[in-house]
Amino acid sequence: MRLLFYLPVVTDGWMSAIIRPLIETAARSVDVHVVVPPRWAGTGVGEADLASLRALPGTTWHIFDSPDHPSLRTTPSDPGAVLRIVRAIDPDYSFCRSADVVTPCRFPGKVGFLMEADFPPLPSRGRIRLSGAGIFDHGVMPWLDEGQRDWLAGQTRPLLEAVRSMRRGDAAGRARLFDQTGLPADRRVIALPLEHDGEDNFYMMHSPAPVNEPFVRELAARLGDDCVLALTIHPAQRQDRAAMARLEGLACDRVRILAPADDGDATPALARHCDGMIVRDSKSFVWPALFGKPVFRLSRFASAPWLNVYSDFDALQTALRSGRPNVPDIEEALVWIGFHLANNAFLATDPDLALADLIDRVERPFHPARWDLGLEQSRADLLAAAASLHSIGA
Repeated sequence: MRLLFYLPVVTDGWMSAIIRPLIETAARSVDVHVVVPPRWAGTGVGEADLASLRALPGTTWHIFDSPDHPSLRTTPSDPGAVLRIVRAIDPDYSFCRSADVVTPCRFPGKVGFLMEADFPPLPSRGRIRLSGAGIFDHGVMPWLDEGQRDWLAGQTRPLLEAVRSMRRGDAAGRARLFDQTGLPADRRVIALPLEHDGEDNFYMMHSPAPVNEPFVRELAARLGDDCVLALTIHPAQRQDRAAMARLEGLACDRVRILAPADDGDATPALARHCDGMIVRDSKSFVWPALFGKPVFRLSRFASAPWLNVYSDFDALQTALRSGRPNVPDIEEALVWIGFHLANNAFLATDPDLALADLIDRVERPFHPARWDLGLEQSRADLLAAAASLHSIGA
């Protein structure tokens, strides 16, 4: 058997914490090849790293160092050159860290995309998942029988109890948040957690609105007088002074920018107390799912029916004015959270992880036999998430 790791957008953090452990696991049993470009825009590998990486036993490294290697991150200018290398390797399985999903889907053998699997309010432990080409499908799961659904929902029941308890104090919490932030109490507040749109976030290539500033301008122009757009800023975006200056230039009566909370993220409190929310491909979609907020989603990827998303911004505003907007189904959200943790998420550093487990996740994306272990590894995090919900925007 021959395995390929195709890594156009691998960062130093991913290489050390996730990719290297996976390579070491696989190389104990099979022939491993790695195709990766040179360092550029925070991705790829540098010369200083190659010596230690090439020393990994059972591993052959292919550095794609053509002059146009930056294009590998999004749309290769010469996909044929990539395919020639990969077809010469002829892998049985390819594990890809790539914003470009089109080219890898032409590889021989079977292909999986390595993606983050942690989402709020779960603690971040570096969990990952193997995805198909729908890398930003939100809340999607296969058909489950009633026994499976009941079992998964039971595992995440602490989250439901926390949400129900939390909602009893929403009015007072909303008043405090609006007083602290200056948000108007007499208008509907529509939250927009902005994704990082810097040049190092190559996954924004998939967004119909890949640049924050014109996206916010368009939304503000379509905003009714009875609404206000409240922005929270991704931590990485705050480090980009030029981008922040442009966003701050948009602040006005219709557009407010919330400062980060003490924990560095104002999104959870805003998501709890807003009237509606806008998401693109961010993991922030879990917040309105838990808090029961109507969602306008702008994305080329699938949204599960239980999210009840609006695909038009004006439709969201009309629904808010009606007082009866469609909202995510909290019971379905709990089933999805349980399914995701039980079936999809895993740790690259798990000492018990074997090559057979990686292969199984490609061959059988849906496999209830691994659910007990998946939930056992996540139970403490579910309880921690339930406890943390009580303090959000209280």
